[in-house]
Amino acid sequence: MRAEKAVRFLSDASALLAESLDYPTTLQRLARLVAPTFADWCIVDVAEADGKIRRVAGFHSDSAKQRVLRELEERYPPHWGSLQPAIRVMVRQALPALRALGARYARLQPRRRECPAHPRAGDPERHGRAAHGARTDAGAISMGRTDPKRPFGPSDLALMEELAHRAAMAIDNAHLYQEAQEGIRVREEFLGVAAHEAKTPITSMNIVLQSVLRRRNERPSAERLMQALESTEKQVQRLMRLVDDVLDVSRLHAGRLKLHLERVDFLAVVGEVVERFIETAARTGSRVDVRAEGPVEGMWDRSRLDQVVANLLGNALKFGEGRPIEISLSRWEGTAELVVEDHGIGIPPERLLHIFERFERAVPTRHYGGFGLGLYIVRSLTEAIGGTVRVDSTPGLGSRFTVVLPCQPLKEAAGESQA
Repeated sequence: MRAEKAVRFLSDASALLAESLDYPTTLQRLARLVAPTFADWCIVDVAEADGKIRRVAGFHSDSAKQRVLRELEERYPPHWGSLQPAIRVMVRQALPALRALGARYARLQPRRRECPAHPRAGDPERHGRAAHGARTDAGAISMGRTDPKRPFGPSDLALMEELAHRAAMAIDNAHLYQEAQEGIRVREEFLGVAAHEAKTPITSMNIVLQSVLRRRNERPSAERLMQALESTEKQVQRLMRLVDDVLDVSRLHAGRLKLHLERVDFLAVVGEVVERFIETAARTGSRVDVRAEGPVEGMWDRSRLDQVVANLLGNALKFGEGRPIEISLSRWEGTAELVVEDHGIGIPPERLLHIFERFERAVPTRHYGGFGLGLYIVRSLTEAIGGTVRVDSTPGLGSRFTVVLPCQPLKEAAGESQA
């Protein structure tokens, strides 16, 4: 392709890519621009966020072969084990991630050997005597020419690489826009929930204070005043916990969380938390049983450990439907294991992967209050201490949260404690 024509082609492609943030539609239009301007056919494969390869575009300038192209896609859909040249390009691109997948990588490894991108039965490339794959950050663009007298040259390959680069930028921009929109949606939802959650204790305090003020001329008894003060104090503590949760999330997000490590008896912390939740447990009707063979000591941040236990127990009481809650604590091979199990509503399978994310809830907000920060804080604090947390749950049967912590601090945690 002559230089002037190549410049014009890239200019048209860039304008097309900038027209919309709906990248599948944009890439389909791009394929129609490529064929027949630059090639006889064009295919675009993209690795989606779920790890699957999606063919977002496939166009042949010959309408008869367009039908064959679709049939081939149905018979030989793109996937990580495919021998199609474009997929091999994506495999090389994704190797760092694939190495973490064990068996899948082992299955792909024999197919990593280099081979020419020539026509092969069963591949869309059989429609072109010359085919090439240009890598993008999110997939690959494949193009082919049916005329053997028009092979792709070095300048063609350079143009394809530039086109792939621009397509990748368009996809990245689309993803960034979607993430920004999702961030705005989450922020708006959080602000609504935060206003509701903060208003509840404030309303309770206001009711108590208004009641006292209305009876000020009656000189309320010391007992009545004490009840009003105790009720107000509980609502103040609830409001402070909400504020502390938001501040903790801010510190965690900014990487400013500091740990103050000291020798702590984990069982004593569990006992203190259970003691604080006696009234809540009585109100919900759940009995809390603690099982441990004896003290479990380690170097931890006591207040953060308290938060982990409190959030898990509070979560179990909220969703336990009045059924017994079991807490077990044990030590083995230099680690402490805390298990908090309820027999309540459980968590839907589709929510399990997201339950530890910020502002995430497995149930409707109108039925169960909270910011959706408790489990995010549990996961973040546990990981900051060098541990792990997991959940096993069956809807209608309850949930089991397991926290495993090293009894001796990791170097990173020790460094943070001295900061």
